[in-house]
Amino acid sequence: MKNINYINFTLFLFISFTAYSQDVASADHNITISVDEVFIMDIESSGSIDIDMGLTSPDEAGATMESTPNSSLWINYTSVLEDVGSESRNITAQTSAATPGYILKVIAAADAGNGEGTTGTPTGEVTLSNTMAQNIIESIGSAYTGDGASNGHNLTYTLESQGTGDFSNLQASTGQTITVTYTITN
Repeated sequence: MKNINYINFTLFLFISFTAYSQDVASADHNITISVDEVFIMDIESSGSIDIDMGLTSPDEAGATMESTPNSSLWINYTSVLEDVGSESRNITAQTSAATPGYILKVIAAADAGNGEGTTGTPTGEVTLSNTMAQNIIESIGSAYTGDGASNGHNLTYTLESQGTGDFSNLQASTGQTITVTYTITN
């Protein structure tokens, strides 16, 4: 009989590795935020933005001619300033033609309050002219008024005869079309 010797081998395997992890106690990254400078406005109405105004005949001889005010239009705007502390915007109005014999006036009401920010301040009643744009709303900061009729500043137009000395220029007409241009300044 043969002798068999058994030898036991024990193999030890040592594995070495380094663990890499992205988890740390805090981490950061950059986000770039951009806000465009904006100055846009429009005229809104629940109907047409074109309005008809006229001087109606008086009921009594010797009286002047009168017009019914129209308050169907609204100015809406969005404004974002580059330097809030030192600049503001205005909205101006100017007519496309002279209005001989009568005076076209507009008044902007205070902002309806459906937006946010530094909305402008109305200047009061303005007699519109074709020779010079006039401020009707001043000191607009970064703000928005809301969009559509009943948002922003309500406009009320009135038409009056010029009266003393200039009534002689008034002519009967079936309709003189005058364009009123509103501009938001930068």
